Amino acid sequence: DGARHDFTEGGLYTLADGTKNSLRGLAEPVDLTFVYTRRVGQDYPAIRAYAARVRELLQAYKGVAGYRLQIREIDPSPFSREEDEVIDAGISAIETGGSDPLYFGLIGRNRVDDVRVIPFLSPDSESTLEYDLTRLITRLDQPDPPVVTVLSSLRGMQGDGREDGYFILREAAKSFQMQPLPADFVSIPENADVLFIAHPPELTEYQLYLIDQYLLRTGRALILLD
Repeated sequence: DGARHDFTEGGLYTLADGTKNSLRGLAEPVDLTFVYTRRVGQDYPAIRAYAARVRELLQAYKGVAGYRLQIREIDPSPFSREEDEVIDAGISAIETGGSDPLYFGLIGRNRVDDVRVIPFLSPDSESTLEYDLTRLITRLDQPDPPVVTVLSSLRGMQGDGREDGYFILREAAKSFQMQPLPADFVSIPENADVLFIAHPPELTEYQLYLIDQYLLRTGRALILLD
């Protein structure tokens, strides 16, 4: 068997433990289609280099997931069946000023025909590439996201995070179902997968007891206190 070592500064090709655990724990195979208009991208050094980075990262994912992850790459030509496929999936066409548009994105599918996409793989987002890719795969493997119940006295930490709130709440809402817990709560919802407490309001003895019992049952909580 061959061995692979990552000698790049910052470990560009070393997957995070969370990514490895997600890939090894896939319940059903996931199909990924890397969409890249190679002949157009070759004219843009940043795109060309980033395409190589994406391709190598996908192979690293494949090396961990094995048969659970199927990967293919397509190079859509204008007015072709492949172009119809990527447009229908929601991949963005980037006009370059030439005769052909640039397609540069990812399509993910699971066995029940759920589809999730990264419409455009911007080189400016390289630092979050692994996170974005792992999130896409995880959401295909687990269509129903975990429920995070949030208790906070901060206005920016209240709500479901889909439209407003602090950055951390809006980012979390991309991967989880955020469920606010009112300050006068008398129970913790049974569907709470994680309890997220951020600078909570003053709690009664009974509320503290409820939190204590939740932690004893699940042990899943993130608590931020000033």
